[in-house]
This record gives sequence, structure tokens and C-alpha cells, in this order.
Amino acid sequence: MNEITKSKLPTIDLTNYDLDGMEAANYLSEYVQQASVTGDELEAGQFFANLCREAGLHVEMFNEEKGMINFASSLYPLSSKKPNIIFVNHVDVVEAGNKEKWKYPPFSGKIAEGFVWGRGAYDNKGAAIVQFTGIKPFVALAKNHDLPYNITMVSVCAEEVFGDHGAKQVVENHLDLLNPVLVVGEGPVGVRGVVPSKPEQLLFGISVAHKHCLWLELTMEVEGTGHGSVPPLQYANKEMVKALHRLITTKPKLQFNKINVQTIDVLGDLEGGLKGFLMKKISFFKPILAPVIRKTPIFTALFSNTITVSNIRSEGTAHNAIPQKVITKLDCRLLPETIREDFITYVKSIIKNDEIQIKVVKQTPSAAPTDHNHPFFEELSVAIKKVYPDAHVFPMLAPNASDCNAFRSKGVLTLSTVPVEMTKEVLDCIHAPNERMPIEALIKGRKVITAFLESILNFKS
Repeated sequence: MNEITKSKLPTIDLTNYDLDGMEAANYLSEYVQQASVTGDELEAGQFFANLCREAGLHVEMFNEEKGMINFASSLYPLSSKKPNIIFVNHVDVVEAGNKEKWKYPPFSGKIAEGFVWGRGAYDNKGAAIVQFTGIKPFVALAKNHDLPYNITMVSVCAEEVFGDHGAKQVVENHLDLLNPVLVVGEGPVGVRGVVPSKPEQLLFGISVAHKHCLWLELTMEVEGTGHGSVPPLQYANKEMVKALHRLITTKPKLQFNKINVQTIDVLGDLEGGLKGFLMKKISFFKPILAPVIRKTPIFTALFSNTITVSNIRSEGTAHNAIPQKVITKLDCRLLPETIREDFITYVKSIIKNDEIQIKVVKQTPSAAPTDHNHPFFEELSVAIKKVYPDAHVFPMLAPNASDCNAFRSKGVLTLSTVPVEMTKEVLDCIHAPNERMPIEALIKGRKVITAFLESILNFKS
């Protein structure tokens, strides 16, 4: 769809529609109470599916069993084959961790202090409720009008572990039935404090590309003496530590592509002055700016392939025994243009030990960036600025992996955002104790989704 024109449908007026903030908070509170750590999502998924049915949406189950639930909730049945605008969310959450560190129990869904508290309150149940409440007012409209698009939420499992039973299975088995013209999924939020000279500037990135995930397992096995009193010249833990030291102390190679350079251009425009000029000419001033980029985690993630040592495990537990085998897990996040085999060759060149075996444990699909020069991108930007008038909206590369790439890798136009403003303090609680969602964010996020759909449904291809 390269052009859109006004449809012959009557103008859709939803100015009188509003959802009380506490109604949205109650939806989320109940959803959070359905504990759904990856692998145990069934009851929570059934709860959300029933909520959608009660709202009048057509629910089609793709999978419904312990450890795997995927379903679609639509204005029209999928069998209508209408071109479909799809919002993706995931049911599963990460583990709560140390419950003693939570202000309120992690699966209480406590509503307090202007927030809904609990594991999944933002990631990703809060985002799902924003989508749900944004779509809800169109249910009655769809009964009375033949709208040019279907509107669908696709809810999947296993996102937190990049499992094969979630978005990947949906895309492989049901993409034709879904008939997507646009997918909107998990992505950046609105934040302040990014531009040093203008800390109050609100920035909303819409992700048009995601990094892809590569999980590697490094194994070192050395036969030899096992007593710590006389350490051998070579043993597994020693060789692995030396290899990992080389890996984590090697400066990441900075890579400049159209999307990450464009992001820095935007920040340079907003920053202004000499610093802004240097940012806008980042390719030219790379030697000057490289140290700054590498000292800033978010910039490092945007301009390089990152490697995190996430787990080290040796055989045996005795304090004075030398294990003969050690296994290390690496969480690698790769820029869209990076080829997996080339990256593994790079890792081997850094660790410099042919006896360390490298195994690919998991990988997510790589996908070319979405072209942001599209009316859907513009309409989403307008909707965000309608609700957040001071926001600056721009296309960006998201440093995390996402279910969106399952769709983007199939050539589907995909944009990623959770259209809510969040503070750094609240963002830092995602996957950590005291995860919570501001009630105000639920309200404003809903308004963005509704405004976007109101505009789109007045168009047809």
C-alpha cells in the first residue's frame, strides 16, 4: 500500500468515547494476577481471551494447551480475509525473582500510588491492555459499518525465551489467514532526559528495525589432575576465564547504518550547538565520538553487536576440586545487517582457543528495516503527537529483539512502539523488582491507539 485515499465511509467520531482510568487499571490488575511465567501461560491467556470475547471481539485460538497458547482477537472473523492491522502482545512474563525486594507481592496486581504493580504490569500485559482498550470502541462500529480493515490483536506465548511456540509458530502457520497489511508490536516508549541540553524534551522512537538475538554456548573440557593443591598449567576454568577476558575487553566494532545514523541526526538536531553538529556528522567525526559511544550503553547497543556473559557453570561443587568442564552462555544482540556465521567467526578470532566449542542455542530471525516513508508511519506519529503535543517522533533501531521480527522477516510492514511515556525509574523496574505501569500511561496509550485507528479507518487502499 503506497498511497491511501479518503474512503466513502462516514467520518468516525469517537470524541465522546473515553475509558475511565480505573477501568483500564482494573483490567490490568486482574491480568497481572494471572501469573504466567514462560511455560505456564495457559490460564492467563485464557483470561485475556475471555476478556476480549466479553468485549465483543472474535477470538480464534491457534493453540491452547499447557505451555503454548496463541490466539487472535478481531473486529471481524479472520475468515472475512479483510486486510488486517495487527497489534502483537505476549502473555508470558519473566520470573518474579526475590519476592522480598518487592514493595507489593509480584502477582498481586496492586493498584496504589498511581500505578498497577506486579510482574508483567508493563512487559507485556500493560501493553496488551493499552491495545485492548484502544481497539474496544471500534467493536460497535464494526457491527454497523463494513470497515476497510480488520483490527486484530495477536497474543502469543514464549516471547521472553524467544521460543518456537509463539510468534514464530503463528507466522509460519497462520500468516495467510491473518492477512496483515501492518503489524504494530512491542517497541520503544516515550522518554525524557535523552537530550542533554533539553532534558524536558519528550522523545518517541518508533522502531522500524530490531536487532536479532543469538544465544551461544561455549564449552571447554580439559582432562587432567583434579586437586586444587597442585594446579596444572592448563585447566578448563582457567582457559575459559582467559578467553572471556579477551572477549569482554575487546572494544566492540562500531557499525554505521542508515537507521542508527538517522537516530543520532535527530538527537543532534535537538541538541544543537557544537555537540549537535558533531553528532550530525558522526560518520566523519567517528574517531572523536567513538569513546563517547562506547561509554554510553544505549549508544553502544545502537552502533555495535553486543555480547553479554549471562551464565558460567562448572561441573562439580567441591571447593578444592578442579572441574574438567565449564560452560558459558553468551547473549549476543546483532545489528540487522550482521550475518550469523560471520559473527561466530569474529567470536572465535577474539577468544583464540580452538579447544573451546561454540554451539548455537537460539537465534531469532534477522529482517531488513521497514521503510518509514509510509502513510501508516506518518499516521502513527500524528496520533502520538495528538496525545503528547510536545513529543518529537522519529524512526529508530530498537536494541532489543522482538516478536516483530517474525513478521518483518516475512516482508510485512512492521512498526514497533508502546505509545506511553515512562520515566527512567519505572523503566529500570522492567524484569526487576517493583515492575509497575502508571495508570496515566494506560489512559494516554489507549488514546494514541484509538486516534491512530480512527484516522486509518477513514482511509482505504
